[in-house]
Amino acid sequence: MQQILEKKEAALAAAIDSHHKEKERMKEEMEATVARHQIAWQKTADAVDQFGLEAKQAKEGSERAFKEKEEVVVKLGKTMEELETVKKRAEEDKKESDKAVLEAESKAKAKMEEREKEAEETVKAAKIDCELRIQALQEQLRGAHDNVADAYEMVSKAQSECVTKVEESKERERVARKEARDGQTKMMQELKQVQRQLAGVTGAKDDEIERLETRIATLEVTIKSRNAEARSLQEQLQEREREADALSLGNRELSDELSQSRWQVKKLEERVKELQEDAKITISRAVERERDVLQSMQGELKEEALLEAALERAREEVASLKKELKDQSERADRAPSARIEMEVNTLRSQVAALESDLVSTRSALNRMRKDEEERIGELQKDIEAGDGGGGALAKDLDKLLKLRLEVSDLEGQLIEAKDEIASLKSEVEELKKEADLAVVAGQKRETEVVGKSEVSLRAEQEEKERIQSELELTLGRLLEAQTMLKEMEALRSKLETTEKALESERGKRLAKEREWVEEREKQDKQHDETVKELRSEAEEWRVKAEEGDYGKVERLEQASEELRQAAIQEMESLQERIDTLDASLEERHKELEEEQSDHKASIQEKEAEIAKLQSSFKSQLDQAHTKLREKESVMRGLQTQIATYEKAQEESFEEVKELRNRVAELQQTAVSAHHKLSQLHSSAMVAHKDAITDLMSGGGGGLVSVQDLTESVTKE
Repeated sequence: MQQILEKKEAALAAAIDSHHKEKERMKEEMEATVARHQIAWQKTADAVDQFGLEAKQAKEGSERAFKEKEEVVVKLGKTMEELETVKKRAEEDKKESDKAVLEAESKAKAKMEEREKEAEETVKAAKIDCELRIQALQEQLRGAHDNVADAYEMVSKAQSECVTKVEESKERERVARKEARDGQTKMMQELKQVQRQLAGVTGAKDDEIERLETRIATLEVTIKSRNAEARSLQEQLQEREREADALSLGNRELSDELSQSRWQVKKLEERVKELQEDAKITISRAVERERDVLQSMQGELKEEALLEAALERAREEVASLKKELKDQSERADRAPSARIEMEVNTLRSQVAALESDLVSTRSALNRMRKDEEERIGELQKDIEAGDGGGGALAKDLDKLLKLRLEVSDLEGQLIEAKDEIASLKSEVEELKKEADLAVVAGQKRETEVVGKSEVSLRAEQEEKERIQSELELTLGRLLEAQTMLKEMEALRSKLETTEKALESERGKRLAKEREWVEEREKQDKQHDETVKELRSEAEEWRVKAEEGDYGKVERLEQASEELRQAAIQEMESLQERIDTLDASLEERHKELEEEQSDHKASIQEKEAEIAKLQSSFKSQLDQAHTKLREKESVMRGLQTQIATYEKAQEESFEEVKELRNRVAELQQTAVSAHHKLSQLHSSAMVAHKDAITDLMSGGGGGLVSVQDLTESVTKE
């Protein structure tokens, strides 16, 4: 029996040693896996930080593009306001100029009508006076002819009376001559009056010419003002061109930033792919290691079960040995070794208590191991489900790994305590063997030497004392193991509290992230609404500006056309008046020639004066014609100026149209760029979502933090 027990104890010791070696090997593998996991988590954390930096840079680039877009929108609003102010000023200037032109035209028309009426009345009065005076002169000439005929008849009838009446006839001739002279003077006075009337008519023409000059001066002033407005419009158009160039530069910068962002997105996608591959590799390795660990743990559990079975067998054998010892003790009740048996029984009870403590510690360790496995499974499920951020999970996992290392250390300490308990068991077994040997030796000694009993009792007492001291040491070690178990329970409570705190923090973080996502969605909606409103307002202002500019151009063209037609009508009316005056002068000249032909005899002296008057009148007419020609040349110059202004205006209108076309093209390019941006954003969202789905499907729970960061970056 003793040999069998020794063999069993040796086998148990070898099994325990192999088990300890396996435990140490598993511990080393666990430490290596933990270190690898920590390195992998550090790599993933570094990659996440780098990805966050790149996402931050992309976010800053998008924010800069958005700010530049807002500045462009503000500039467009300012330009639209400036165009509106220019339009209002142009309309006000146009209204004022139209009012001034209408007032000047009304005044000129009233003055022209008054002067025309006065000229017509004076001409009519002059014509009537001339006709009356001509009739009076004709009657006087007829009376003179009648008198001459009467005189010739009287001379023929009474030649005798001729001598007597020669003096009378001479006197009559003198009277006739005086009358002729008086008529001539009257004619001269009438001619002078006619000249004066003609001079008045020419003065009216001069007034009209002066009025036309003032009208032309006002037209020149208006043309200058229109030229100034055209210059200001050209300057504004140049400013708009500069702004359009600035917008084009901004669009180029935006395109460059878009290309850079695309390049960064490509880099990020490549980085994400690399991280996915690394994560897959690490996850596969971790899964394999976990499988190996689980298999090793299962093997350990099997070995522990086998050891427990062996221990149960040993216990059964110990129980059988105890029964045999009881039988022997019953046989040797009267022997002097009863005290030793009692002490052995106490030692056995203590060994049984130690065994019960060992069983309780083993069950506690098994429970703790199961709880840890359940918690690790829950954590893996949480990681796979994607609850919480990457950094927080990394921290939580680091904490859990640290706690797990502490637990593994405590397990090592417990294993050492187990080893110590096993050594104590072996010592107890040895003590049992020694007690059995002592019982056998006592029996032998009782039979052989009764005198030597006192010496043996002393030796047994010494051995008893030694055994008691060893038992006290074992009890101290058991107390240390119990304190270690209490520390394990405290650590377990700490683990539970930390897990609860982590769960609460996760809930808070999830709530904060949801609130932040909702606020971000609201801000995006508000931003889209403001952008739509600004676009609609810009489109309305652009339409208003186009309509205002076109209306202004058409009104200016109508005003210039009306002014040109009014000038042409005035020139035609002046030409008609000059023609009527020439015709009236020619008629008067013909009448005078007829009168001169009728009265050649009596008006030969008057022809020279009339010729002089005609020459002076012709010189006056020539002067009037020269003045009219000068005015016509001035009008032609003004017409050329108006034509040049119209050409410049048409050129400015063409430039305005070109600039409008450019602005429309720029707006179209801006709209297309915005559309492309939205398409790129949507494509990036789709690509990120696809990448995230790929990660979720094949990558495991190690890159959930990367998914959250990519989703936050794409949303921003």
